This record gives sequence, C-alpha cells and structure tokens, in this order.
Amino acid sequence: MLVQYILLLLFSANVFGKEILLANNSAILVTKIGGLNAQGIFAGIVLIILGFTFTFCGRKLVKVLVFISGFAFTVIFVLVIAYRIRAPQPGENARALIYLIIAIITGFLGGGFAVWSYKFGLFVVGALGGFAVSSYIIAWSGKSLFADNWIRFVFILVFCIIGGFLVVFFERPAMIFCTSIYGSYALFVGIDCFARVGFKELVFSILHNVQAPTKTSPAVYGFLAGTILVSAIGMLFQFKTTKA
Repeated sequence: MLVQYILLLLFSANVFGKEILLANNSAILVTKIGGLNAQGIFAGIVLIILGFTFTFCGRKLVKVLVFISGFAFTVIFVLVIAYRIRAPQPGENARALIYLIIAIITGFLGGGFAVWSYKFGLFVVGALGGFAVSSYIIAWSGKSLFADNWIRFVFILVFCIIGGFLVVFFERPAMIFCTSIYGSYALFVGIDCFARVGFKELVFSILHNVQAPTKTSPAVYGFLAGTILVSAIGMLFQFKTTKA
C-alpha cells in the first residue's frame, strides 16, 4: 500500500525490525523491476511532488515538514511496537488495517506534538536527512561493507543522531542541507516507480537486508549521481531564496 512506500522512504523500519514490510507478502510493493500497479503509480506521484517540494522549498515549508516528520516517526514507532507484540498472520487483513488506522491517528498527534515541541520536530527532520546520507553511503560502497545488521544499524543511527543535532543547533543551513538531500532522495525513488531501473529496489535491499532483484546497473548509479546533483541544486536554490 501507499503508506508502506512512504514509510520505506521516511525512515528505516529495519532499525527496529523488518516485520512491518515482510509480515505479509501481499503488502510488499517493491517486488521486482517491471511491476507497476495503481498503488505504485500513486505512490510515485506523491513522492515526486513531496521530493520536489522539499528539495527546493523545504526551508520555507519548515512547519509542514516538521509535522510530516513527526507524523511519520510516530506512525513507524506505533507500527513497530504493534508488530513486535503481535504481527498479523497471512490473511489477517483486518488486524493489519486496525494497526494502520491506530498508527495514523497517533501519527497526527505526533505531528502536532512535533510542531508544538519545535526543537523535537527539528531533530526528527535532521534525523531523516542523516538517514538519507547514510543510505547514499551504503548504496555507493556496496552492501558487503554493511552485511551485518548491527553494523548497518549503528551506522544509520549515528548519522541520524548527528543530523538531528545539526538541525537543532544550526537550523537554517542544516535544514536546507537535510531537506535538499532527503527531498532529492524521495524525488528519485518516485521517478523510479515509473522508470523502474532498480533504484527503489536498491533502497529496499539496503533497509531490509534482502537481495535486490537485480545487480546494481549503470542506470542505478546514474540515479544515485542524480540525487547528489539535484540535492546540490536544491541547496543553492534554497540558500538564494531564503533569509538567514
């Protein structure tokens, strides 16, 4: 479903456990190159719009971004706890739906709290930027260096913490840096929902320690390079169009 595409991008569920996306095979959208359905098309459109907006207007829409970040963090946290306590078995779609509804309701509360507790919201935004940077590094270096789950967990966690504190203490430049990187990341995952070169599959394999459907191709490396280029352009644009 669309929510799982968004959760896949917003934070690494594998930091806590991969059951959320793997407990029900029918719920996995990132399956193989060439698979494209209505949900995937909708997810691609949403990710492209959000990615473009945050890449070039993240600083201007800081409160919106803070709310979305708090919402996503809370949803993921609730789902992780729920699936740890009692993961839905195959065919228990009603239970999975109830979990999702509860998570979304609490997500709105979490988003509101992030806006109210502004510093916490900024930290979450920075953590997402740190997650995107760590994912870049893992993707470029190859999974062999991060084959162990704990190594990957610690590596991503350290970058998330660093990103969070950077945004809290250096709000404007760090916010621009994080939103441009994270927005570019979202943009290219959304584009790959249509291009289907294997970029989103690479993201999935990084987060969930599963074999990517294909080897990393030149097109995927092109997408990785594109995320860096677009994020750099987004940073320059935001620095030019926002006040210190």
